[in-house]
Amino acid sequence: MIVLAEVIAKGARLRDECRGSHYKAEFEIKVPEGKFAGSPEYEEYKARWKANNDKWMKQTLATHTAAGPEIGYAPIDVSVMPPSSRGITDNH
Repeated sequence: MIVLAEVIAKGARLRDECRGSHYKAEFEIKVPEGKFAGSPEYEEYKARWKANNDKWMKQTLATHTAAGPEIGYAPIDVSVMPPSSRGITDNH
């Protein structure tokens, strides 16, 4: 269990995102209060969310080595259910 805990901790430390179990306040992108689709502030938020989502959509892969876990990444298949957050879609 210690080996697996090292993998989880190292993988989490290397991710620069804020969602799910990878919550890191410094990477949080808050919805602009009182702003809606079409407003410049909301559109900037939406663009930042989409750019980060493209960057963050990956699987963490770990390989056990004598020096500890080696972390790599692989793309995920979103063809069945594309990601969306707070109503952000290409139609908004």
